[in-house]
Amino acid sequence: MNEWSQLISTLGFPIISAVALFFGCRFLLEQQQKNVDRMFDMYDKSNSENREALKAVTEAVNRLSDKLDDLR
Repeated sequence: MNEWSQLISTLGFPIISAVALFFGCRFLLEQQQKNVDRMFDMYDKSNSENREALKAVTEAVNRLSDKLDDLR
């Protein structure tokens, strides 16, 4: 705590505040980027699972359609 008061008295409150805000904003932006990256990974995984499910449904519909054509 004594170091902070010594820095403020030496450099001045506005400079110390600006430096603290810079590092605070930098930290927040890094955390936000990690969250965005994690969201994109989840989106890619979900998208690939949906593609596989859609492919399975398409195959089932095609088989059903073939069976219905055989009944005619």
